[in-house]
Amino acid sequence: MDSHNSINVNGGNLNGVVQGNYGNVTNNFFGERKSFSEKDPIAKAKRLSNEGFDFIDNNKSKALECFHEATSIYEKLPDPHFGIALIHFQVKEYRLALASFLIAKKLYEDPEFAKFSEERKTVDKFITRTQGRLSRPTFLRW
Repeated sequence: MDSHNSINVNGGNLNGVVQGNYGNVTNNFFGERKSFSEKDPIAKAKRLSNEGFDFIDNNKSKALECFHEATSIYEKLPDPHFGIALIHFQVKEYRLALASFLIAKKLYEDPEFAKFSEERKTVDKFITRTQGRLSRPTFLRW
């Protein structure tokens, strides 16, 4: 185990793994946690999005609250849309998940987020999986 938390969402695995001694948090989508100035709305939205990912496995309602607040502050940030989509996917609300995945994909295509090519690939995988789940009869969706 390393000396800080990490939340991994690799290869479509939705089960986050928390490791470490609860120091700085690192995950695949945001990198190392930094202190943010609350005066900067974009920084506040990023902080709330990070908090959402901290809660995603243990308290989905709190995670959704953080993600929705982040999108209300800065709607062009793709990460909270991705988090919202993950929660909807986990609870089998595939239509809502697909809508949020598509928003996240469109936002990740923005030149401002060009360095997040891996995240775009992950979103594309989830879009494909979600569309596959929606094409099945209801009793076969799992």
